[in-house]
Order: sequence, then structure tokens, then C-alpha cells
Amino acid sequence: MNTGNIKEALELIEPMIEKFPSEALLFNIRGVCNKALQKFSIAVDDFNEAITLNAEYAEAHYNLGVILREMGESAGAANAYKKALSINNNYPNAHNNLGQLLLVNGDFYSSIDHLEWAVALKPDFAEAHNNLGSALIGIDKTQDAIKLKVVFESYLETTIYT
Repeated sequence: MNTGNIKEALELIEPMIEKFPSEALLFNIRGVCNKALQKFSIAVDDFNEAITLNAEYAEAHYNLGVILREMGESAGAANAYKKALSINNNYPNAHNNLGQLLLVNGDFYSSIDHLEWAVALKPDFAEAHNNLGSALIGIDKTQDAIKLKVVFESYLETTIYT
């Protein structure tokens, strides 16, 4: 799957699911494969099955959020990200994606809260820095957004060259 051979990965995962039908990880992997093949409704079913098998599987909730967002179901996506974060609050991608949804909906303060978490958990997370800057601009804190950009660029320079 990681090498881009999605169809081959699906062919390999099917017999594993038959052999281990209660293994949530296998359904999550199949969901990721189906998403990559643009089979969104099948991927949603796979992620939901993974969650049914293991309700505390943060990655499956996160992946469900990603696909629901791509399908235009923002409310469902937000709920999936919130569930992932209730299981694992140290999940920078879930904080970023939820923060981005909140930003798009104009809930700048909640967005900032999640985006600050994403940046704190993963300091080199460029997308989260960008989203946080946009949220800060949304509450008329343009100077803070500029400072954030300068700090991030400085961080990148020190990590790249040291």
C-alpha cells in the first residue's frame, strides 16, 4: 500500500480479513486502500467496521473524518475528529483537520485552540502553522500571524541546517 500498489494491497488484505474478521486494523487498512481508489462509500463502511470492532481506535475515527470531509459531510467529519481526539488528544493531524473545519465555518477561537495544539504537538507541521495564521487573521491578529510565520521559518532554518 505504501508503495502505491493499492489494488495489490487490497488483494492481499482480503484473505487476511477472512482469516481475522474481528481485527479492526485490517478494516482500517482496507478503508485507506478504498479511499485511495476513490471508493468512498466502501471506505466509509470499512472505517465504520473498524470502529465497530474497536470503538477506541483513534486512527479509524480520524480516517473516517478525512473521508467524510472529502465527501462534503463536514459535520460528520468534525464529529469523527472529536471522537479521535477524545481517545487520543495528542493527535496533531486530528487537531489540524478539526481546526481547519472550524476555521472554514468561522469559529476562529475554537479553531485557534485546536491549531495551537497541532503546532505544539508537531512543531514542523507547516499546514497547521498556515491554518493557525489564517485563524489569527480571522480575529484581526495579523501581527500575531506574521510573528508565527517568522518563528516557523526560523524553526525550519535551524532544523534543516543543524
